[in-house]
Amino acid sequence: AGARAPLLCAIAPRGQILMSRAARDLVGGGLPPGARLEDLGVHRLSDLGPPEHVWRLDHPELTADDRPPRSLSTLPNNLPYEPTSFVGRERELAEVRRLLEGRRLVTLTGAGGCGKTRLAVQAAASAIGRFDEGTWVVELAAVSDPELVGQAVADALGVRPLLPWQSGLDAAVGYLATRRALLVLDNCEHLLEAAGRVAEAVTASCPNVTLLATSRAPMGLPAETTWRVPSLSLPDAGRLFAARAAMVRPGVAVGNAGAVAEICSALDGIPLAIELAAARVGVLSLEQVAAGLSDRFRLLRGGGRRTPRHSTLRASVDWSHDLLRPAERTLFRRLGVFAGRFALERVEEVVAADELEGAGVLDLVASLVEKSLVAVDEHEQTVRYRLPETMREYALERLAEAGEVERFRTRHMEAFLGLVERLAPDLRGARERGWLDLIDPDGPNLTAALGWATVTDGERALRLCSAAYLWWRMRGLFAVGESACARALEAAGSAPFALRARVMWQRADLLALAGRYPDATATAEAALAIAEEVADESEMARALAVLGRVQFLSDPAGCRPVLERARELARRSGDDWCLVGTAQLMAFGHNVCDEYDEAERLLEESFPVIQRMGCQEFVAWHWLGLSYRHMTRGDRVRFNELSGRALAAAREVGDPVTEGLAHAYIGTFEFGTGMVDRALERIERSRERVIASGAGMALPHTERLLARVLATKGRFDEARNVLESLIESGVVSGWPLGSAMMQLADVLRAAGDADVAEGWAQRAAAENERVRNRLHGSWSKAVLGLLAIDRGELDRAEAMLQDALAERAERGLRLWLPETLDGLALVAERQGDHERAARLLGAVEAVRSEVGAARWAPD
Repeated sequence: AGARAPLLCAIAPRGQILMSRAARDLVGGGLPPGARLEDLGVHRLSDLGPPEHVWRLDHPELTADDRPPRSLSTLPNNLPYEPTSFVGRERELAEVRRLLEGRRLVTLTGAGGCGKTRLAVQAAASAIGRFDEGTWVVELAAVSDPELVGQAVADALGVRPLLPWQSGLDAAVGYLATRRALLVLDNCEHLLEAAGRVAEAVTASCPNVTLLATSRAPMGLPAETTWRVPSLSLPDAGRLFAARAAMVRPGVAVGNAGAVAEICSALDGIPLAIELAAARVGVLSLEQVAAGLSDRFRLLRGGGRRTPRHSTLRASVDWSHDLLRPAERTLFRRLGVFAGRFALERVEEVVAADELEGAGVLDLVASLVEKSLVAVDEHEQTVRYRLPETMREYALERLAEAGEVERFRTRHMEAFLGLVERLAPDLRGARERGWLDLIDPDGPNLTAALGWATVTDGERALRLCSAAYLWWRMRGLFAVGESACARALEAAGSAPFALRARVMWQRADLLALAGRYPDATATAEAALAIAEEVADESEMARALAVLGRVQFLSDPAGCRPVLERARELARRSGDDWCLVGTAQLMAFGHNVCDEYDEAERLLEESFPVIQRMGCQEFVAWHWLGLSYRHMTRGDRVRFNELSGRALAAAREVGDPVTEGLAHAYIGTFEFGTGMVDRALERIERSRERVIASGAGMALPHTERLLARVLATKGRFDEARNVLESLIESGVVSGWPLGSAMMQLADVLRAAGDADVAEGWAQRAAAENERVRNRLHGSWSKAVLGLLAIDRGELDRAEAMLQDALAERAERGLRLWLPETLDGLALVAERQGDHERAARLLGAVEAVRSEVGAARWAPD
């Protein structure tokens, strides 16, 4: 297979063998009849989770000095797969592991190329069992803005800021606060102050989190333990050279230990320098490698500006670079404009100019890979490339010397602008999920392209934001996208007004989805004003749609004129996407006001347009809107059918707001029909994703259900904390706020805090009345009636409960009828009318049996 390292395979639960193509080549595609895995050299790996699932494939032609890919561990991690073996460093690895056992913050220091990153990743991999709730690497090399370091940590953890005032660092700290985890901050040297703030925040608020950092200089924190990574000893350096040389020319180092020792000694045991030299044995003898290095050292060491160690590394990189053919040098320096990993197609598009046109870019890239100047990553049959950070720094130096920085950063920006603009139209149609997956790996390059555009071409910065908007939205990157739009708008002084209006309403929409409603309103109003000035009806419609979305939460009936105007403008301008979105918003507003017939009319009217578009987000909202009536009426069969369709479509598109709301609907029905444990499991999983993505708009629905379930299990203090935090967060207003206050009142009532419960119930009743939400309004009356019973005010209690019963019966809200009848039965019992109480309890059981409703445990 061309690799000198063990290969891994996995045994799936039913016994199938899942392995890489290289492994299949070695074993002939599977097990011969009657053969055992052990006969093929396949052995269990006890340190990678359940032993029946992960096995190691040994083979006579493969060396055995590498650990397996860390990502196969069953414990949560994002540790990278290293395609080459980890040679030597046993003592260093043991020392770093010892430090991690007794220190909260350990920083590995040393010059570039000394192996800090590889040692840190290997140490993290070998200690993964100690950190059973996560081992995470935060790659900071491509981060240039100190303000984005906290966001980089959040991105590595897969979490997003949830509340309006939160930063990426706040979200990361909140996620790690109760977890036993290891956080690796890699390449901190250019961001020492910002990395130090992250380290201080984590150590202060996350008592079970250990930090391991790599940097050319320490952060200078009181809690920091600094450990300088030494050069490889001569025996280990020789082993590394031999292993890497054997990948290029098997056997070259065998029997010529003297030449190998001379090379390793000249290179001061610097791993990167050794790997670069070893890559040259394919075309040079060992003696030629040693002589070439010796000549280069004499040239550089006379300058006196660098440390001997820096001079050694620079000499080896310069020497390796000078041995490249002219076309290889040109390609190498131009690759420095890429951030993170990149595809061959983008390489051909960005750098294949002048002498590289028609030069066979694939062959040139392959040659740089062979020479260890470019790394290759293969994931799910997709190959991408990257420059190790030291090589990228060197490439950018050479690019600047050639006077090509501006030209090729601009070409890079134009290439990724072209990519997202080509894909953007399909992000609103049936192929949206596939195109989202295509954009995902290029996130760092999009960020780099936007950064260049904001300082050189404001109009292109706006175009990038406009095209990337749906990717940010569907992937839950609300804060990232909003910040990018804000920077682009600031940089776009003379850009066309229609384009400015578009990016403004897109920013407003991202703000709204994150729950930052005042900012969203102000930004959407500014977008509307610009769109009106240039008479662009499509942009006017979309700005109005964002305003209607925010107003829908605070006033589901009052938002209709705004949405009607948006619909009319969308219809006149042929904007189907806005037309459908506004119709669905209006339908949900009618649902909240218990006007189900009108809601269904709007949904069905827009469904043919949705089918023509194929947009799964709209499909999910369609089925979810239709399911609402059946949820309130306890129609299990119809609700399960419609909500199941909604959830399937939401999962297909991956939008965290849509999926979070679908889970909240289904969980509410499960809870109401007695499946409390299932509802708790569902909502806890969904809540984790909502919080991780920062989907503030979905949070109220998730939190209200979670509190209800916690109270059912007698965990009143936890339920109260959830609801009070939600109400204070600023992400709820209008009917979600009224519902949250009502939920809190009911929890406090069940917990015995009647006086405080009464105050919240009165506030909730007023809010529900203001927004015309009769479902929650009837709940307010029911809770106030139950509180009156506890105070002995039986006449008032009966009047409140009768009103609640009448509203629920009139609206067909059968899932909520039983609790009202229970309350009336309790009034009758307290009045001494036991026969009436018994009849009411009999009616309760009949209704509960019919709709499958369960009595709330605290009652």
